[in-house]
Amino acid sequence: MHRDGGGADVFEDAPRWRERLGEIRVPTTVVHGTADPVFPIGNGEALARDIPGARLVALPGGGHELPPAAWGAVVEAVAGTP
Repeated sequence: MHRDGGGADVFEDAPRWRERLGEIRVPTTVVHGTADPVFPIGNGEALARDIPGARLVALPGGGHELPPAAWGAVVEAVAGTP
């Protein structure tokens, strides 16, 4: 059970998204900043670990937002180029 935006109790029989990560069957790159104050790097590590075959690309010093200076590294990570 969880609360929706209106505050009502919502009951779900289906697994939550986190429990379904193991069902992902497409190439996946998790890009995560090492200095994210909202979701620490451990969250990115857990995502990469729970998605079969996923790889983690950690952006050193990266926070929760993606500044233009990091765009090149993200494009390289997603495109699979060094």
